[in-house]
Amino acid sequence: MQFLFPTLTIGFALLAVPFLVHLINVLRQRRRQWAAMDFLLASYRKQRKWIWLRQLLLLLMRTAVVAVLVAMLAGWAGRAGWLDALGGQTNHHIVLLDDSLSMSDQSGGGSAYRRALSALESLGKRLATADGTHQLTVIRTSRAQLVVGAGSKAGDAAADLSAQTVGAENRALDRLMATAPSSLAGGMEQAVELAAGLAEATSSDRTVLYVLSDLRQHDWESPERINASLQELSKSGTEIRMVDCASVPAANLAITQLQPVEDVWVAGVPVMVEAKVRNYGTEIATNVTLDAKLIRYGREVGTPRTDQLYSGPTAALPAMVFEKIEPGKEATKRFQVYVAEPGTHGLTISIPEDILTADNSRSCTLPLIDQQKVLIVDGDVEGRGAYFVASVLNPGGQVRTGAIPEVRPVSFLNSVRSDELAQYRVVYLLNLPRIEDSVARVLNDYVNDGGGLALFLGDATDRENYNRLIAKYPGLLPGTLNAAKDLPLPSDSETPDLLPDNSHPIVEPLAAAGEGAFGLVRVLRSLSLETDRDLALGVRTVIRRRDDAPFVVEHRLGRGRIVTALTDLGNTWTNWTGDPTFVVFLLRTNAFLWSTANPATSRLVSQPLTMVMGNESYGRSVDLIGAATAPPRLSIQLQAEPDAENQDLEVEVSPSAAAIDRSVDVTTLLQPGIFEWWLTRLDGSREVRPVASVIPDGEGDLRRAVRSEIDRALRPTMVTFFDAGQMASASESESGGRTGILLALLAAMMVGEQVLGYFGSYHPPLRAKA
Repeated sequence: MQFLFPTLTIGFALLAVPFLVHLINVLRQRRRQWAAMDFLLASYRKQRKWIWLRQLLLLLMRTAVVAVLVAMLAGWAGRAGWLDALGGQTNHHIVLLDDSLSMSDQSGGGSAYRRALSALESLGKRLATADGTHQLTVIRTSRAQLVVGAGSKAGDAAADLSAQTVGAENRALDRLMATAPSSLAGGMEQAVELAAGLAEATSSDRTVLYVLSDLRQHDWESPERINASLQELSKSGTEIRMVDCASVPAANLAITQLQPVEDVWVAGVPVMVEAKVRNYGTEIATNVTLDAKLIRYGREVGTPRTDQLYSGPTAALPAMVFEKIEPGKEATKRFQVYVAEPGTHGLTISIPEDILTADNSRSCTLPLIDQQKVLIVDGDVEGRGAYFVASVLNPGGQVRTGAIPEVRPVSFLNSVRSDELAQYRVVYLLNLPRIEDSVARVLNDYVNDGGGLALFLGDATDRENYNRLIAKYPGLLPGTLNAAKDLPLPSDSETPDLLPDNSHPIVEPLAAAGEGAFGLVRVLRSLSLETDRDLALGVRTVIRRRDDAPFVVEHRLGRGRIVTALTDLGNTWTNWTGDPTFVVFLLRTNAFLWSTANPATSRLVSQPLTMVMGNESYGRSVDLIGAATAPPRLSIQLQAEPDAENQDLEVEVSPSAAAIDRSVDVTTLLQPGIFEWWLTRLDGSREVRPVASVIPDGEGDLRRAVRSEIDRALRPTMVTFFDAGQMASASESESGGRTGILLALLAAMMVGEQVLGYFGSYHPPLRAKA
């Protein structure tokens, strides 16, 4: 016999009490010689067997009452087919298995996910040996998140087991024991939602919901959406049990960001890369080493290597050290990466392993192109402004900025087509008197498609013409241009004429010099600007005058950016072009506008993997080699399909779709690291395009939620909390169902004991009233 509370089984010693009471009553009888008693004894001998039977039944009934009471209090969990038959109920056990990234936490020895699997295994073993009908449903939160993300509400599509009758052999449960935490965050909301639908669709007399989770603060501090589905389950009579699978977390460091800084990403030009590490622990982390590795995917890489982590050759970069990272703070390191060959290369960084290894490494790509042209159109017939811009962007010698300046007359701009303008990465318009409607339309489309536009407006600018463009092409200008405004003489000689917003990326390199960066720049006047109300939230002042009037502003338009300087590049209004800060400003402006067309350097593991290629150069056969922590890597063969216009070939692999149709292993798609697209050219040669997949931020925060706060947030839903080690007690199906049966049986026995007690003793008949 098995009991949920074995210590209470000592109460079975009370079974001796009815026997002791009976023996004591027998010993208290005394013999007396009395003629009437002889008659009674003769009657007793005649009725002795019936009297003994009644006394025996009474004694057994009293003993059974005590036994049932003790069994009920101790939580009887043993085999009792007759009791299950008496109950006649089907038990449905729904297990929500949290397999989010934070379940990889190794604090306390062993991962939280492994403790959850052990608890699930104990449930399966107990149900397999229990009498009665028991159905088991298991839903992993990662599968629920992907299935709901694909637009499906079918719980069966996300469930590893769906209302499966538990038997002696359960191979599906054995397969679950071999799984590992995913690289996703959250998913509990979607899992509870699917569980509510399954509970409603499955016919059962009793439903128990088990939530096996690590109860992290970032998941459970605002459980309103989860509680909505839990309340539906609770109203339908479902018992809800929270099983805590985590322990007190140890210190954890996580790499939260790795990406190239917005700049001109050109081969042969050093690229600045930014890495961030957050300390999720409660103590200061010191001397944290950051290792970096470059993977080159040049033209010489023509064969996929699944027996290695990367098909391209790798090179270690100089290690860096974070001397100190405060608790709860983030530290940043910037380092340069130089690659001479164009192409999309890979970059990985790592820190020493700790209790959560998944966030100790991160990857990104470096998409480097050849130098590209920038267009310069100057309204000055002498071309002085164009000379300044072209000299900065192409200084000559060994210095490379990635830009090839191309100076064109105004007539070229007036006749340019959209496809011609798209060849230029950035367009500079310097003090143009007018912009025709046809040119404004081409410029508007160019910027919306991701181009960069720099406007320098001066004394030759026809403000009426420019302001008229706002009505036709909103967003091409940051606002209404007003007359030029003189800058009054300074009351304080130490205040410079220009003040930068040091937080803006264009002037960020000048932040160290503070307000004195423009100390030698003199401004006599500049155009005034009235910001358009519809664009007020998008317009940002980069440099302002001493009187707080804007001098340089920037704003977005579609996928592109526009920088507007309210001065020309002559020496009439300002001497800025002769100051070193102008060189820094122009280079940073070029990088700022250039970067709008830069491709993404990473994707979240939950997002689709897509590839687009021209059908005039590539065949339809495509191989996708997945990321891995160790070789060999899995290769997936795919077929690209033409797009609607039949111009490009497209192929997409979505983790959400794979979770439903199970055509591709979802675990492979959710692996962070470097994926490799291998394309086949029409001449039979191979081309590789790497893609970096990264985990979501925040899962490294292992702070625990307080059970009492979760319980308060989930009210009025009734939730019972257990530790993973108590799963055997929490999961016992029979005890909950048998408690009501035992209670009813106990009540019936007590009534029977009173009836037997009445007939087993002497009660004189009531005399009729006169």
